[in-house]
Amino acid sequence: GVPAFFVAEYDNEEGWATSRVLLSDSQPLALILPPAIDEKILRTEFTVSPSALAGTISPLTIPASAGAPLVAATFLDWQGFTYLPQRLTGQLIVGGTEVFLRGDTNLSGGFPDVADAVATLGYLFLQLPLDCLDAADANDDGQIDLADVIYGLSYQFTDGPPPPPPFPLPGLDPTPDGLSCSTPLSAAFPL
Repeated sequence: GVPAFFVAEYDNEEGWATSRVLLSDSQPLALILPPAIDEKILRTEFTVSPSALAGTISPLTIPASAGAPLVAATFLDWQGFTYLPQRLTGQLIVGGTEVFLRGDTNLSGGFPDVADAVATLGYLFLQLPLDCLDAADANDDGQIDLADVIYGLSYQFTDGPPPPPPFPLPGLDPTPDGLSCSTPLSAAFPL
């Protein structure tokens, strides 16, 4: 639902953002966040500078407090008790614009099938071109070889492990490598 109160502040120069959310102010309080259950209460979207280079990695942290004036990273319940959340760190990785589906070598929009294995074999042994090398890297080891063909066929026929992301949905490559797409899935097969 819609929170009773929400305010967000940010400073691009100093690199911080804060938000204050009051989930409910009605009586009796009907909104309950049970303990030990993952619950999304805030989603943040970033706009990356057009001058940022693909592969740039920036740390993403949730400090104990940030902003001006300082806002503490706390939760306050309806009785006035304050709780300190678990604060996790992460990374913001600037990706390219190459949306693809791992293992979809022929850019048909689906994976895996024998046609993808045949396309990879054609690239390896007949020097046939591939429009998206990243998609052909089924095991995401940063190279195109027979292991990718075996990986894809194992997933299809012998309950082998699924391909690494982006899979099962198309997306950006979360692992930087030297592979790219001259024709990403978004152009070859509109989403």
